[in-house]
Amino acid sequence: MLSALEFLPEPWHLTLAGPVNPPTLLDELQEFPGWTRVDFHGRVTPDEARKLVAQARIGFVTLHPTPAYVDALPTKLFEYMAAGIPAVVSDFPLWRDIVESLDCGILVDPNDTSAIAEAAKALIEDPARAEQMGQNGRRAIAGEINWSREKEKLLNVYQSALSKDDSMQA
Repeated sequence: MLSALEFLPEPWHLTLAGPVNPPTLLDELQEFPGWTRVDFHGRVTPDEARKLVAQARIGFVTLHPTPAYVDALPTKLFEYMAAGIPAVVSDFPLWRDIVESLDCGILVDPNDTSAIAEAAKALIEDPARAEQMGQNGRRAIAGEINWSREKEKLLNVYQSALSKDDSMQA
């Protein structure tokens, strides 16, 4: 993301929040030419994080293709969707299904800095499209991807497991 920032026009900047591990990584990041356009907040409270997200125009979920990420559901994507913010998202099969079916962001190769920059530029240069993607995400969270709906699925799984357990004991 930091490298991609160099390809984006002024006054665009990158807001980062959260811990940096190892701490020496922060020193390395500060050496990037684009660091002058980074607003780094470090560790923040959940309320502060929500405020930062609410101020954003584009969210980035460009995690690298490691086993820990490829098959996981990224909380940050759903936070951006809930906030009505379009996202630039790593093109992993599970994530692709979500982003394409809901039209809530742009998929990129997370190792391709220029692809990340081009996706961000596309959203910057077409605010109507960005707004529509953000609204698509918000609508999905309000209607189909939320705890109320997922709770029912989880309860059904539990009920099914309990029913199988009861039949095995009989």
